[in-house]
Amino acid sequence: MNCHKCGFDFQATLAGGCPKCGALAHEAPVEERAGFWVRCAARILDYGVLAAVVIGLMSLLKGPPGALFAAAIWCLYHPVLTARGGQTVGKMVVGIRVVRMDGSAVGLGRAFLRWLGFFLSALPSNLGYLWVGLSAEKRGFHDMLAGTKVVCLQPRGQTAVLVVVIVNAAIIFVGLMFALLAALR
Repeated sequence: MNCHKCGFDFQATLAGGCPKCGALAHEAPVEERAGFWVRCAARILDYGVLAAVVIGLMSLLKGPPGALFAAAIWCLYHPVLTARGGQTVGKMVVGIRVVRMDGSAVGLGRAFLRWLGFFLSALPSNLGYLWVGLSAEKRGFHDMLAGTKVVCLQPRGQTAVLVVVIVNAAIIFVGLMFALLAALR
């Protein structure tokens, strides 16, 4: 368990609090889980970042080396960033983080398992992703597989989520226009 005040990792007991700063567990703020739309917005941003990097690499490194390097980036982006701080670029922008069920950091093995779970969540008809919006726990199939949850770093209102979705839609539109222009060359 991590202390909600100082972040110190310790084994919680029924009567005790943090041995470092003395904060009591019952004083901890109630966590807000990230819902479907904010997670969707983060994912769209991540795909925009990935597409830009992969297209850039493949235009610089032609042929099989470029394709291999781009595939490696595509496969490592989510697991490595999630393991390093619980956040991909999209999650940083929208203010959410992936953590283990006890609130501790996600290691590389668990982050990789969660990434593999994305494929499970995509079957059938993205039901595993939609489950985030349908379940009270706001966990997708990939979260259940890896024993993770996605939490908000700051309390948010519906307006913030709407702004994120609109900004993401604009980013996707601009990205598609650039891709179309590049294809027409």
